[in-house]
Amino acid sequence: MKAELFNIQNWKLRDDGNRYLVLEFMLSNGSYARTNLVPTFRNFKNWKEIIKYGKGTIVDNIELKGDILIDADSKPRIILKPLKQESLL
Repeated sequence: MKAELFNIQNWKLRDDGNRYLVLEFMLSNGSYARTNLVPTFRNFKNWKEIIKYGKGTIVDNIELKGDILIDADSKPRIILKPLKQESLL
């Protein structure tokens, strides 16, 4: 499934002390979806470039775990980079 990143929330703190990011997407079907990413988890590497390019990045190969939750183990592929980069990394 295709999706456009429209927001990256500021870093949050988990109960276990790890920080994480919430990435919010508009899916190609018009629905909202998000994923939570912890930098120390192995799947973070799959999302690092998307975070680097920031808002407006369009990706493909998104897998959903529920109605609004994107599986963080997805292996997204960038299909369009935004003109202006906004990164939290």
